[in-house]
Amino acid sequence: SGSRTGSSALWAGTNHIRPGEVTGAHHHGQLESIIYVVSGTALMRWGERLEFITKADAGSFLLVPPYMPHQELNASDTEDLHCALVRSGTEEVVVNLPDLVPADDPEWITV
Repeated sequence: SGSRTGSSALWAGTNHIRPGEVTGAHHHGQLESIIYVVSGTALMRWGERLEFITKADAGSFLLVPPYMPHQELNASDTEDLHCALVRSGTEEVVVNLPDLVPADDPEWITV
């Protein structure tokens, strides 16, 4: 974070999702995010109702635009998912969306 490192424009961190785990729906406010999959396989759902889904293997990048509702899922029941994240602000912003009702059958998007 900027308060800890003195960064004036970026935040960076890591994300670890255990096998079979799913994050809650959320967005990062005005921040744009880049996610790099270090190891494992991620599924990313996004959209106003999480109506889109894509798969990202190790070595893949994902872009999350500002205010975009999304959810990360570990696609494996046995392997951890590790990601590196960079955001366009100096502090982490997470806005949880507990009332978001996801689409039943998201549309697959191939990246």
